[in-house]
Amino acid sequence: EIIDVNQNFLDAHQMSKEEVIGAHCYKITHGCDEPCHKKDHPCPLYTENGHKPAVHTHTSSDGEKRFVEVSVWPVYDNEYETNEIVYISRDITPQRRIEQLRNDVERVVRHDLKSPLNGIIGGTRLLMDYDNSTEEQYSLLEAIHSSGLSVLKMIDNSMDLYKMEAGK
Repeated sequence: EIIDVNQNFLDAHQMSKEEVIGAHCYKITHGCDEPCHKKDHPCPLYTENGHKPAVHTHTSSDGEKRFVEVSVWPVYDNEYETNEIVYISRDITPQRRIEQLRNDVERVVRHDLKSPLNGIIGGTRLLMDYDNSTEEQYSLLEAIHSSGLSVLKMIDNSMDLYKMEAGK
């Protein structure tokens, strides 16, 4: 049950303090009638994260999915009992959207670069296989072919890094 909130929370949820005080957090942040830990959506209050912020999803009043960085600390009455917690959240949706857009653009660029690059690599290989090239032309074709393979390796390494970051 929420006992106090700051203005940022009220602004983020477009609610008044009177609407929030006494309500349950899951009702405000998700618009549902049951606690988050009873679903596939883990409640940050029960997440063992060693006081490190955890990313949690909330649903705004207009039904939009929001990414929220949440930190939770117990407030102890004495050494062992706690009846209250401090719950700090920060909306990181814009950062997440920018990150996703960047990943999408990078993935498309990597894919779109590989097609013409394969044409360059294959074309130079075919021209190098002809016996009618001068030594200077052959040397130039070798340089183009080698550069193409080098760029292809960079793109493949970039794709491998992207997959590792995505946990694939």
